[in-house]
Amino acid sequence: MVYYLEKIGLMAEDSKAKAVVPLIIAYHHAAHLWKLKGHTPGEFTEKQKQGKKRKRH
Repeated sequence: MVYYLEKIGLMAEDSKAKAVVPLIIAYHHAAHLWKLKGHTPGEFTEKQKQGKKRKRH
């Protein structure tokens, strides 16, 4: 994705890059990923935290 953004010139200016990078990160964290069995990274992290809390008790 970064390669494409560089190719179209969006990453050439610092101000544009600083505006786009948080959006890319937010998109990635909200996207359902195949390697996480259809969960978003945020859902996966939350389930791991819940699992650790349960094991302690």
